[in-house]
Amino acid sequence: MDKHSFDHLAGKLLEKKRRQQLKTQGEIEETAELGDKYLGKIGNGNTLPNMYTYYKLCKALGIYDELFAELDKEFENQ
Repeated sequence: MDKHSFDHLAGKLLEKKRRQQLKTQGEIEETAELGDKYLGKIGNGNTLPNMYTYYKLCKALGIYDELFAELDKEFENQ
């Protein structure tokens, strides 16, 4: 899988987790200390975050131990 596919899949998983927790993009952006509308840019593919940003997002969602396990599972299913 290439980097673009990885980033797209990770963005979708972050969005899924955010929605499951009934949190807004703004709430997560504030907790993760990210700019306004940053999550939307990730979700629509306009921004490809670095690992530190993924870490901050996962920490804000309380899923930093889950994200890569889920990504690994998705990679195996492709």
